[in-house]
Amino acid sequence: DNQLSALVFIGNTPWLLDELKSRGFFTREWLVGFERQGTHMPEVPAQAYADLRPVHFSDLSALLELDDLAFEHIWHKSASSFNEAMARAASFTVAVAEGRIVAYQWCELYDKHAHLTRLAVHPEFQGRGIGAQLLYQTIADAINLGADLITLNTQETNQRSQLLYERYGFVNTRQRMPVLWLNLI
Repeated sequence: DNQLSALVFIGNTPWLLDELKSRGFFTREWLVGFERQGTHMPEVPAQAYADLRPVHFSDLSALLELDDLAFEHIWHKSASSFNEAMARAASFTVAVAEGRIVAYQWCELYDKHAHLTRLAVHPEFQGRGIGAQLLYQTIADAINLGADLITLNTQETNQRSQLLYERYGFVNTRQRMPVLWLNLI
């Protein structure tokens, strides 16, 4: 079933938001921005729960499966997005536990600004410190590549991830971005 069920717009352009809302779009949720300034390293995670390694192109099917488990449908990344990220991301790390990929992070670099595009942990492995391991690795990679600012976005309702980011020196910028939604079915 490849029937399109909804249209989504994420952004803050006032005139466009007004126009989309007049056409039936509604605010489904909000994203919030976080940033970490400076080149100081946070405390190393207390215990290693998974083995970290750079991503390989052969990891694609495992990444797609994990993405499907870790995120709601509207946040899924396509195979082409993953392929492009594996080829171009400044940092792309997978976490391996029990013989399989259970988490990953990818981070883009724009001069001295790094952006954590994605951090995902398999639902069965959440709460074990793997997200902390990957976040620490992201920060270390970004700083080693010359970044002095790291940003990310997360859902306003995702308190668990926000607490993790704050523990590693990220500050909520109070910038909110609506996720507008229009049901088609």
